[in-house]
Amino acid sequence: IAVHAQGIIHRDIKPENLLLDADNRVKITDFGVSQFTNGKDDTVDYMAGTPAFLAPEAITQERFAGKPCAIWALGVSLSALIFGCLPFLSDSYIQVYELIKSAPVEFPKPISASLQDLFSKILDKDPRTRITLPQIQQHPWVNADGELPTEMPTFERLNVTDEDVSNAIT
Repeated sequence: IAVHAQGIIHRDIKPENLLLDADNRVKITDFGVSQFTNGKDDTVDYMAGTPAFLAPEAITQERFAGKPCAIWALGVSLSALIFGCLPFLSDSYIQVYELIKSAPVEFPKPISASLQDLFSKILDKDPRTRITLPQIQQHPWVNADGELPTEMPTFERLNVTDEDVSNAIT
């Protein structure tokens, strides 16, 4: 959420790019293919990222909304973390893309109704009806104990100078 508040679309959410800190908070790494957006328009204009984590619209459209793609990649990552495998996998990228676009999501083992509901909403092939980050936060599977805040935090956009960028990597 904080990344999106800064106008950044990561574009390569996957388990390898998610780290846990000492307090078990997830930290996102590797912003190599990320893209800045301006304001509330999160449109991105080219496909980027790891093929098995791409959303259907990133494969089929030239321009698409970035936030729903991040939700999709989060769902694929969650599947990998829970089941130890990806939901759409094949020996060729072309076949992976076809599976992402048209294959139903199948799970290698039984899961709770709540988790199945979450996956159906995160891996919704239609980005217009795909669940949003605030909705994920309130989903019963995520918030089983009712301990997450009901209000989403707000983040002010940071102003990054050219000097900040040049000093970011030494």
